[in-house]
Amino acid sequence: MAAFAGAPVDVAAMAMAPMGYSHAAPVGGSEWIGKQMEQVGAISPERRPAAELIANLASPAALPKAAASGLSLIAAISPEGKARLLADLMAGKGSGTYRLGDVTPGQQKALQRLGTPPTESRDVMMTDAAAAHMLDRRVNQDGFSPEEVVRFAEQAMQPRSSAWVDPAAKAHKPALSNSGLRDPVTGRSYTAHMPMAPNGESLDVVTVIPRGLPARKTKAPE
Repeated sequence: MAAFAGAPVDVAAMAMAPMGYSHAAPVGGSEWIGKQMEQVGAISPERRPAAELIANLASPAALPKAAASGLSLIAAISPEGKARLLADLMAGKGSGTYRLGDVTPGQQKALQRLGTPPTESRDVMMTDAAAAHMLDRRVNQDGFSPEEVVRFAEQAMQPRSSAWVDPAAKAHKPALSNSGLRDPVTGRSYTAHMPMAPNGESLDVVTVIPRGLPARKTKAPE
């Protein structure tokens, strides 16, 4: 990122070198930009731009708030939320209300067009009620493993997911749906579906549903 943005200054500095100009980090150049990003914690002191860019895109929460705002379109389940959800499902009970991740601005607007009232933020919150529903329906009744249920949640919250509501079921809430997924156990195609309910400040998860997948009758193979 720094190399791309600072390229014009770097080229100009190189062109002036025969005339005696020499500066290790000219203002506006890639090294200068890298230093500014280093100071706010966006990258490490080691110059590994490719690895750092991939890491920051994969986890916008790891960036400082100012830097992360530029990546706000890349919304998804957060690493912390994913780990806590898995721990809750493995423990057999919820651990309170916490941020699971967020939706993109486009997803937020699409949910509102389907009838979801506006919220103050794009945060997606996990609650004890949602955890209990996932445990009761997905784990205990359907026989999915906690790891599978977390995978369904992660897939439903991907940026590619679209807003959807069943027009034939008025009681159903608008949801994020990610279709065209392939189950590694059965090979069947399914849709990761996550209904959401607004609480004024954010969106609460209702549950997660792997539409198109039958319940596991036996424990999924390792």
